[in-house]
Amino acid sequence: MKNYLFLCLMAYFTLSCDDAKDALSELTKFELEYDSEITVPATTIVNTPITLDTPPVTTNSSTRFEEQNTNADLVEGVKLLKMTLTITDPTDGNFDFLEELKVGIKADGLEEVQVAIASDIMDDGKRILEMETFDVELKSYIIQDEFSLNVSTTTDQTINEAYDISIKSIFEVDFEVLGL
Repeated sequence: MKNYLFLCLMAYFTLSCDDAKDALSELTKFELEYDSEITVPATTIVNTPITLDTPPVTTNSSTRFEEQNTNADLVEGVKLLKMTLTITDPTDGNFDFLEELKVGIKADGLEEVQVAIASDIMDDGKRILEMETFDVELKSYIIQDEFSLNVSTTTDQTINEAYDISIKSIFEVDFEVLGL
């Protein structure tokens, strides 16, 4: 009976410590949000990829890390949590013209890495598109002075006017504190 009680107490404290460690680990994370935009030109060609680059996005990473009382040397990892695309013009536009959309990230001296995709986009009149993000390490891109996004679209309908699309990217930064 004493052994059973001892094992139960050990299991409780071990699980409690793991929960506490997980809770503390969450305190070493914060989010960075970046906005960019692209313009998809009018096209009469369908099922052909169109590749577009966003203007460079300034990261201000040093300042943003300082605001969180950390620095690039203490950053353990960066992941893309969420990417949302919104049509800003035309006002009655929607994503029905797209079949697929892929997004990559690039920065000086680094190879482009695919970070998000939307496949088999439905013709449902939506103006907002939530991208599926990939679990890739992006620290090297975010600690740069700037990065840009490469957007590859495949249309399944012609469009008679250009579409302006805003891209909101939310990255999670995990930094080291006390070995957590």
